[in-house]
Amino acid sequence: MGCTATIRCVANHANRSPSLGELVRQRRENLRLTIDAAATAAGISRGTWINLEGDARQTHPHNYAGIEHALMWAPGSIRAIRNGGSPTPLDAGIHDELAHVERVVRSISTNPNRSERLRGRADSILEQIRSLREAEQREARERGA
Repeated sequence: MGCTATIRCVANHANRSPSLGELVRQRRENLRLTIDAAATAAGISRGTWINLEGDARQTHPHNYAGIEHALMWAPGSIRAIRNGGSPTPLDAGIHDELAHVERVVRSISTNPNRSERLRGRADSILEQIRSLREAEQREARERGA
């Protein structure tokens, strides 16, 4: 259904709460995460993350903990959003620092002007970061976070 009057359409849009997908995209962008990095940190596929941001289909509750972890939201934030509330951000701290390190190392890894040896070391560090995030995700799920 489309809006019959532009003013009413704008008013309806201004009064509605942002969708889960909109909030997820905004938070991911604020954290300067790529879709791939966010999906990896959440333990879900890239396609699932894209569907989440696009509100294409409802996300399964078993994915909530991983998504909240990736976005540095407190446990229960997605349920709060679904119930008309807002997410609760966690203190950035180490996660911001890790994201910064990952960006710097990735820039070395993908720079063709760097030596093959240095790019290889950067790739190794990126793999360690990925492994660390996966371990954090498993731990968060085991804790029920």
